[in-house]
Amino acid sequence: MAKKQLRVGLIGYSFMGRAHSNAFHQVNHFFPSSYEIVPQAVCGRDEAKVKEFADRWGYKSTETDWKKLIARDDIDVIDIATPSPTRHWSRLPSPGRIPTGDASSPPLANPGPRLTVTA
Repeated sequence: MAKKQLRVGLIGYSFMGRAHSNAFHQVNHFFPSSYEIVPQAVCGRDEAKVKEFADRWGYKSTETDWKKLIARDDIDVIDIATPSPTRHWSRLPSPGRIPTGDASSPPLANPGPRLTVTA
C-alpha cells in the first residue's frame, strides 16, 4: 500500500534545521507510519546557504521569506527550527491552518495567537 505524503516546510537551516532534517529521514526506521515524509521546501535568510542546505538534505525548493513558505499550498506541515528569540513571528496564524494548541517555547510579552501545526 502506498504511503500518504506528508510534505514538510522547514524554517531554519542551521544546527536545528540539520537535526530536524536528519530526523525526517530517520523517523520511519524508529516509528513505522503510513506517511512518507517529503522535504518539500526550506526557508532561510541567506539564499546561497539555504540552497546549499536544500541540495544536501533533499529539499525540493527554497524560500527566503517565511510568509511565502507558510502560504504555499504544497506544504502540509511547517517545522520551525530557529533559535527561540527569533520565533515571535511564528505565533502569527498562517493561511488555511487552524490553531491546534500551544507552541513549545515560552510566551513573549504580547505574542498573539499561539499555534502548533500538527498533521
